[in-house]
Amino acid sequence: MGSALRKLYIVTNSPDFNPIEHLWKKVKKEATPIKHFPAFIDLQQEVDRALLHFAQTPKEITVLMTRYGEKLGQVDQAA
Repeated sequence: MGSALRKLYIVTNSPDFNPIEHLWKKVKKEATPIKHFPAFIDLQQEVDRALLHFAQTPKEITVLMTRYGEKLGQVDQAA
């Protein structure tokens, strides 16, 4: 059973291999595409709206994590 787990080393500060970075990229695209916010609270509300969108559409998160896994697999195969 222990052989099913492998320890992989990835480059530190590598956004391509950090799953939360994929989500933040989608949040930024959804909430702040070239948009001016007159007040910080407006930005917060828009980000909250985008996060709520993803909370209500878990399939999008699954797709993001699948892409993350595929990228990680590509690195593992190259090593």
